[in-house]
Amino acid sequence: MAWNSLKRSRFILVGVVIGVALSYFVVGRTLNVGDTGRNRTAHRHVTGVHTVGLHPINVDFPGQDHADVVTSGVNNADGGLDIGMELIHHVNKWRGEDIKDTPCKATTAQLTRKTNSKTVKTCAAIFTELRKCREVSGADEKASSPLPNFFQAIEYVNQTDENGEIDMVTMKDMYSKSHIGFVHLPKSGGTSVEKLLKAKGRVEQISHCGGFVSGVKMLQSGVTNKTYVFGSKRSYGLHKFHTGSKPFLYLTWLRNPVDKFVSAFFYVQKTAPYFHTLFKKYVKPAKDLTAFLKLTQNVRIQTFDNHFTRLMLFDEFPAIDASFEDCCGSAPSKVPEITETHYLAAKRNLKSNMAFVGLTEEFKMSQDMVSYVLGLPILNSDIHVNANPHRINITSWERQEIERRNIWDMKLYEDALEIFEQQKQIYLKFKDL
Repeated sequence: MAWNSLKRSRFILVGVVIGVALSYFVVGRTLNVGDTGRNRTAHRHVTGVHTVGLHPINVDFPGQDHADVVTSGVNNADGGLDIGMELIHHVNKWRGEDIKDTPCKATTAQLTRKTNSKTVKTCAAIFTELRKCREVSGADEKASSPLPNFFQAIEYVNQTDENGEIDMVTMKDMYSKSHIGFVHLPKSGGTSVEKLLKAKGRVEQISHCGGFVSGVKMLQSGVTNKTYVFGSKRSYGLHKFHTGSKPFLYLTWLRNPVDKFVSAFFYVQKTAPYFHTLFKKYVKPAKDLTAFLKLTQNVRIQTFDNHFTRLMLFDEFPAIDASFEDCCGSAPSKVPEITETHYLAAKRNLKSNMAFVGLTEEFKMSQDMVSYVLGLPILNSDIHVNANPHRINITSWERQEIERRNIWDMKLYEDALEIFEQQKQIYLKFKDL
């Protein structure tokens, strides 16, 4: 009996010890998981680095892995870019006194005279002068980065609204009153977008290097109470010459590169702009798309070779700037090849510096979303004014050849699809608030 009692006591004691150990393990694990979750949340709020759902908008910098942000200019403690601090920086500058600093005003006036008199004939010379002006005047240090992606920003502000330094009304007001640069990719619905943008003011066409100088001249005029709207192909890069207190934002629209290529071919063949020497030489004589592709297998024409990647680059690659196609009324004799390095830089600019990215294939939704970004009324109809009602069927060889020539634009388009879907989800969440 005594022995049996002792055995039962030992079993009970062992059971108690095991129970306590298991409880400690379970509770400890629960506490650790909970603490980890709270720490992650706290870290997200403190740094301002926010991911959208399960698919963060990633910024790829050359030589770096993904960073879960969409803005540029302000680094956080982890080496990433901090959307919260970036927004605070823009709001504080916007709320401050009007800045009339015009470090490149004299240079742009001189360049305007030279381009008008044809004494400056190359994009290389124009951009060399502008780059020299910025280096000497310190304009780079004075210029602000463009506003970050609007929908990423609105979700961040919503998360930190109670304790944050920026409220939703202030943020929306800032975006709606910014200067606008619309990076217009031809044959992607850009004419319709510019029609919409006219509600914000006259759309200044920055379609060539001389036009870029005109845009810089406007930003350097010292006028602080006017909102500028820049359109056409050469608008990206103007923010580097904007030193005023009013914020600057970019918008862009993308289209499937194969559809864009085909549409551009038939448009150019029909209109054949007289000033494009390569168009006259290669597009006009081609009896059809196949003939054109075979005729130009060893020829690089910017409109048909990773065009969007080129439009999203400025200042980092002087050869790209120097060869911009519309300079001085003729196409360049040598068009630089686009490489992965160019693509990574363009991808960074797309994800870091665009307040909104629209899609031709989702035109009505894109139209509604950009209206929301800019504080414009939502239109009841689709204003896509240049839509082509005829869809051209192409052969598998034609498609493969077009994709081969536009491999980096194909990748940028995939990036744009991801960005657009994330923007759309946030828009549907907040549009009625």
